[in-house]
Amino acid sequence: MYQVISSRITVLNSLRVHVRNVVVEELFTTLAAYEGQESLYIAAALEVIGYLGPNERSTMRLPVLKAIVCEPTLAHLQINCITTMLQLGYDGLCSAVDLATKDINGTQQPILRCVLQQRAV
Repeated sequence: MYQVISSRITVLNSLRVHVRNVVVEELFTTLAAYEGQESLYIAAALEVIGYLGPNERSTMRLPVLKAIVCEPTLAHLQINCITTMLQLGYDGLCSAVDLATKDINGTQQPILRCVLQQRAV
């Protein structure tokens, strides 16, 4: 009986990880084409990605978030995007610091403000 329950729990956990990876991958796929997306959708996608937290798929797709932060037409979403990057753990923080050091399109100030508001800092 214990083995059956244990194996079902293992299957459910692996299914949960798979579903999370699919959701993250789909969100990043649509975010990669951010030019054709509405701001509200981008903000919602960033919120979901940040809520799901760091995983292998999200850290691999950090360049998409960096591109959104640097896009001048999406300056109103910079804080949302930077916050999502910071929610993705150490790799996200490193990406944010990398952007701040390059100061592309005036991103340094919003990044520093957002980083300073984090509890861990």
